[in-house]
Amino acid sequence: MAAAAAPGRYYMAARAFESKTVAAPPPFDTTTATAVLRYKGVPDSAPAAMPVLPPFTDVVTAARFYWSMTGLVRPGDAVVPKTVDHSLVVAFGVEQAPCAPDQTKCQGFSVLASMNRYSFRFPEKVSLLEALFRGVPNVYSEDFPGSPPSAPATKKATSVRKVNFNIVVEVVLQNEGYSRALGTENHPIHLHGFDFFVLAQGLGRFDPRLRSTYNLVNPQVRNTVAVPVGANVVSISSRTEE
Repeated sequence: MAAAAAPGRYYMAARAFESKTVAAPPPFDTTTATAVLRYKGVPDSAPAAMPVLPPFTDVVTAARFYWSMTGLVRPGDAVVPKTVDHSLVVAFGVEQAPCAPDQTKCQGFSVLASMNRYSFRFPEKVSLLEALFRGVPNVYSEDFPGSPPSAPATKKATSVRKVNFNIVVEVVLQNEGYSRALGTENHPIHLHGFDFFVLAQGLGRFDPRLRSTYNLVNPQVRNTVAVPVGANVVSISSRTEE
């Protein structure tokens, strides 16, 4: 916060945010948290105006606040890569799928999460890392697509995508939204064991022409990022070290 306003008393206020449309009354605590920020030398009796807060479901305002955050650059910190060796576009979402024959307690449909139309199927005998380390065949395939396929059907598979060691990887995460029956939500994406630079975020589908607007000076550094609801984009760049 930059205390650069005219000396006075100011309200600081916060309220809940819901990324999907909710019925009235909202099914969550609608209390507004407030505090008063008073400049030194200003009397307690000075008036303070309560700010007008956005609606609970104002996705644009919430997203702009979240996206406006930048990273603290300190001596010795990792340098933001200026070039990319490998690019991936990963579109993800949650949808409904018909019950499988072995889902005896399934009632009509089940929830199916997918990335690039692949829904992960757990290996049955050994873990992915053990299969890789020991060279066990037929545990996984290496055909995970580097961009969303045109085919609308989602398939279950134990599929991976290999990248070389010590390269810079750009990953564009595209939130395709969710089915109407399931509602819509922001979705957190976690990259286990890594911190990464968040170079750009925005509404709509990713436009490659916007790469020139990436924040290469002081981007956020995270290991988990929330991809906003419904066809929104987060662009990430990291270096593979494991």
